[in-house]
Amino acid sequence: MGGAFSIGVKLMGPLMMGPEKAARALVHMTSSPELEGVTGKHFAKGKEKESSKESYDRASAERLWQVSTELTKISSTA
Repeated sequence: MGGAFSIGVKLMGPLMMGPEKAARALVHMTSSPELEGVTGKHFAKGKEKESSKESYDRASAERLWQVSTELTKISSTA
């Protein structure tokens, strides 16, 4: 996996956000007054973006939650 991963990182590198820029975007999203109360949204490069259609699939979300609670042994009751 090391070789394939290294090649992937080199190819994707120019498309990835650097750590300082990513940190600025994160700080902005967590402290910006205009985003106060915003929840359940997807952001890319610091801007709100619609997530994939699969992310809205309720059955998949419920299955993911079920599997996650089983694997982590955390109760699924809130």
